[in-house]
Amino acid sequence: MRYTLLGFLLLGTFLSPAQVSNPNLQAMVDAERAFIAMAKEQNTRDAFLFFLSADAVTVGPDGPRIGTESIRSQPASEGWLNWEVAYCDIAASGEMGYNTGPWEFRAQKTDEKPVAYGEFHSIWKKQADGSWKNILDIGVRHAAPVERQSLATSQMPLTSAKHSSGSPAAILDLDKKFITLYEKKGDAAYNTFASKEIRFAREGELPIVSREDWDAYLKRSSFKMSDVKVMGGGVAESDDLGYVYGSSSVGVVVEGKEVVKKGTYLRVWKKEGGKVWRIVLDVVACR
Repeated sequence: MRYTLLGFLLLGTFLSPAQVSNPNLQAMVDAERAFIAMAKEQNTRDAFLFFLSADAVTVGPDGPRIGTESIRSQPASEGWLNWEVAYCDIAASGEMGYNTGPWEFRAQKTDEKPVAYGEFHSIWKKQADGSWKNILDIGVRHAAPVERQSLATSQMPLTSAKHSSGSPAAILDLDKKFITLYEKKGDAAYNTFASKEIRFAREGELPIVSREDWDAYLKRSSFKMSDVKVMGGGVAESDDLGYVYGSSSVGVVVEGKEVVKKGTYLRVWKKEGGKVWRIVLDVVACR
């Protein structure tokens, strides 16, 4: 049975009726929902191949993986990866934004209970033909969520219509400045660069979306990053939203022993008030 993108967009909208007021943001959310619908109606592999760009960034065993060849080489699975958008935001220029929310996996589509849970984070970009492509998709695993998340967006939306040809090099340099401070001060570096709306995602942790969550996480966590390397990124045409991804060594404690794993990180930067760049999303995934 053949499906069109429009068909999946309509299906995705009906499956998840919550809406946002910004039409460009809604179009991006609808694209994510169409992606979700295709994963259910067909299979996860084909849905990823349809919606991801040819040079999309995903998580590999040794850090970021570029392109979709590894996905294409996998056989279609009977499993069902389902997810939903819980939070979204978009640049003032309306052509780049991000979604995040919970995912769950069932070994069979007919299974009542999931066997794995986590959080997804996707960067979307509008194409020349008006369609949307997922250009980066990074997820973490965590325990079953305590409660369902409802759709929300930033309380500080970007509204300036001025296009200033944002420079990817500038956002990469900004991230390197943060890394330099992180290497000196550790998590205290976030006090300088973090937005008050920052959302953290760490492998094995439920979403950290408040200062209270973050303080509690720091008290119990032994997580630390080293050998952090910037690999790429991009910025919106309005030069007010950008992202950076890279690799790192991640120290975690497993059964009482410290283990170092290869990690993939994502940071989304936002120019709040049109003046100051702040981190609004900070993700570290490791396999």
